[in-house]
Amino acid sequence: MGPLGFNELIILLLVLVFLIMVPVVVAYRLGKQKGRLMEMERQRMEQSKWQA
Repeated sequence: MGPLGFNELIILLLVLVFLIMVPVVVAYRLGKQKGRLMEMERQRMEQSKWQA
């Protein structure tokens, strides 16, 4: 690898940021859905505990 030019550096930086951001956003959205599901599950457990 020769010395990188300014453009190559910027492109590399953009690619790195993109690669870091995508999993973060996906994990965030999945986490929100999972949180909602777990909350519903917890409420159901509470209700069944009271009924038992």
